[in-house]
Amino acid sequence: MSDHPRRAAVLSLLAVLLAGAARADSSPVTVRDAWMRPTSAGAAGAGYLTIVNHGRFADTLAAIASPDAASATLHESRMLGGVMTMRPLPALAIPSGGSVALKPGGLHVMLRGVNRTLKVGDRATLILTFAKAGRVKVVLTVRAGAAVDSMAGMKM
Repeated sequence: MSDHPRRAAVLSLLAVLLAGAARADSSPVTVRDAWMRPTSAGAAGAGYLTIVNHGRFADTLAAIASPDAASATLHESRMLGGVMTMRPLPALAIPSGGSVALKPGGLHVMLRGVNRTLKVGDRATLILTFAKAGRVKVVLTVRAGAAVDSMAGMKM
């Protein structure tokens, strides 16, 4: 084999390896419209966002953490017999090429024991862990709205 075809083969292999490495660094899962309402230190808060899976395979949101709260978990609110109820969910499937919206009155991230008062314009951080995509850092922006403390009468 002459030097030229060998060099071309090596360069082609190198290009394929570099392209694969670049894809490995960027997650197929992204998050948009991440926000929460104002809340007091020590209280509960709820985070809302849309998870988009650009990947070819379905993924699962398996865990949530936050440095801004004692705990962060996935919850679902819904009406049962005329009463708004809330229950924790262990995981959330994100379809390939699809998205899942976490919004008021439905799926949301429950932040318990928020470690500081969060006012309009402040930010809080979530770390979402997906089964395939791994960890994704999310910044929630605090928006105007009724304080989450108004959820006190909700059956959990």
